[in-house]
Amino acid sequence: MENLPDELVQLIDRFKEHQEQYKGVSYDEANTRTDFIDPLFALLGWDVANQDTCVCTRREKSGLQVQIAALDRAIDSLVFRLYDLRNAEISAITTAMQ
Repeated sequence: MENLPDELVQLIDRFKEHQEQYKGVSYDEANTRTDFIDPLFALLGWDVANQDTCVCTRREKSGLQVQIAALDRAIDSLVFRLYDLRNAEISAITTAMQ
């Protein structure tokens, strides 16, 4: 195990030490991910905790909401056309949706 990062050697040693417990029924996939998979990916440089995720600013969020609203209206319009609805039917539907 020469030339391996200390953290990886620790993961391997911990697995070997408690191997029978890990093979048991009570040790599930979530535990495996928390104890071994996520730390391994972190050692490989992956952002498993999404720490580098960009948080949207208020302005960006507002812009996204405007885009979503426009897409919703476009979808509604296409559905109305698809079903060949009349203005009175469209009015009743949009009133009920509010």
